[in-house]
Amino acid sequence: MKTLSRKRISLIFLICCLAVVLFLCLYPFSFMPRNNVHTSLDHSALRFNDGDISDKYNPRGIIISTPDVHLPSYKDTSFFTIGLNLRCRQTARNHLCTILSLSKDLKEFLVLEQWNDIFQIRTLIKNHEPAEYVQIGVAGAFPKDSLQSFEIAFTEKGTRVYINGNPAGFFPYFYLTCVSPGDSFQIILGNSPSGKNPWNGEISSLVFYQNRDTHMPGSDSRPNKTSYPALSGRLLYLFDFQWITGSKVMEKVHGKLFFRIPEYFTILKKYYLTWRWNERRWNYVLFTDIFLNIIGFMPLGFFVIFYLMQIRSPGILFAVIAGTVFCFCVSLIIEVMQAFLVSRDSSAFDLILNTLGGAAGSFITAVWCANRNKKRLQPQ
Repeated sequence: MKTLSRKRISLIFLICCLAVVLFLCLYPFSFMPRNNVHTSLDHSALRFNDGDISDKYNPRGIIISTPDVHLPSYKDTSFFTIGLNLRCRQTARNHLCTILSLSKDLKEFLVLEQWNDIFQIRTLIKNHEPAEYVQIGVAGAFPKDSLQSFEIAFTEKGTRVYINGNPAGFFPYFYLTCVSPGDSFQIILGNSPSGKNPWNGEISSLVFYQNRDTHMPGSDSRPNKTSYPALSGRLLYLFDFQWITGSKVMEKVHGKLFFRIPEYFTILKKYYLTWRWNERRWNYVLFTDIFLNIIGFMPLGFFVIFYLMQIRSPGILFAVIAGTVFCFCVSLIIEVMQAFLVSRDSSAFDLILNTLGGAAGSFITAVWCANRNKKRLQPQ
């Protein structure tokens, strides 16, 4: 009767420890939070990601276009230009924010983003595995709460950036090398497909137009500005975010394309067990993360072995292997579930650390239980 009672007690402790680990690793259970996209106070723009964007628990926002947007053929004319009217609401320190991305099968080949007050453009390198990007940037491009007009012109001589109609930078030999004539793509605004790079601000219009002329570096001759970014060629697509029909923003030129504003935020591209070691820095945050991942799973290894010792008397090696495998399976389930959470990252690095913590807890408990049993068997 006494052994049965110990079994129950050890099982209860194991279940409670497992519940605590699951709660701490999956909180706040944000599997389908509300999409943090609203109309501005004067209904002239869409507002993305209200609140602190560096807070991983803050709700995220995103809108997605239909996947049949086409770029002009390179054989017809020179390249194309993207125009954006936007207002930055918050400059998050050292936080990369995706304003717009063009994606093929959720693989980003062009990204417009904000890093502090720097406006960055990233393009995918063609035929390079794993995927790598080249980037350019314009400093001082985001005065807070100031309406800005951006134009990014991809020409045969390079890329030109205009802010409020004035030249802000010329970058020779910076092209979209991974786009072919007739390719279809999808436009994503306010966040990246992974959902980890929210941008806080307002977008009032987005245009794509085909270039007719090529501006010389440093030239300040621009067409007359309108309520949209200055148009220098044939208008391809125009999205005016003052005109919202339900949960859709219709394209104004052809009337077939539209942006969808989801009611709930979902991660478009889920990453399972990513490594991303090159993104880590040896600092206080990393050491804290390593410490917590190891220490957090040591009690689980302890209670697994403690329960195992109540139902049988395994050797130290078998007990350590059993406890390590159990902790590995629990951590694997948690990391896979974290891929569906906006506020969490599915990390192979965390899986290894959790398993090491479970193995350490299992080893310490197995040795302690074995020594305890030896002392009991010794004659008094």
